Amino acid sequence: MSVDAATQPSASYATRFAERYDAWFGHSAPTEDTVALLAGLAGPGPVLELGPGTGRVALPLAARGLEVHGVEGSREMAAELRRRPGGDRIRLTVGDFTEVPVDGPYTLIYLAGGTFFEIPSQEAQLRCFQAAARRLAPGGVFVFDALLPETVCAPQSAGGRVLPTADGSLVVRHR
Repeated sequence: MSVDAATQPSASYATRFAERYDAWFGHSAPTEDTVALLAGLAGPGPVLELGPGTGRVALPLAARGLEVHGVEGSREMAAELRRRPGGDRIRLTVGDFTEVPVDGPYTLIYLAGGTFFEIPSQEAQLRCFQAAARRLAPGGVFVFDALLPETVCAPQSAGGRVLPTADGSLVVRHR
């Protein structure tokens, strides 16, 4: 499938930073927590990641035995994923993940690391939701990480507090 970088969510970001992405966001504790949560939600699979990037989440899910598919908007990120050990186990489509250009059904469709908020417009976000819903298996789950920077910068104004857990993670507690 051809990709027009000008219309892809995150394409220019991904193009510029594909080689350095894991150094910034590949921290093991949050990734392990995310993988454990998603694996628990996935059931027997298969699962689909929209915007898998370098495979930070997709590769550990595949290592757990899940069949993992991905739709990546950046050829550069897709190439990085392919270079990784186990990258050949991910069934990868390069294309516009707001359109979800693959067939389902999937027990889990997810976007990790704030990828959803790289989608450039509310209309495109709605298309993504609609396309994902059409590809979910009965009882399937659609999940996306939400970065809430305002809770870190001004937790009181967001109506909650950021609390550290015993393992060093941060949890937002709302009143």
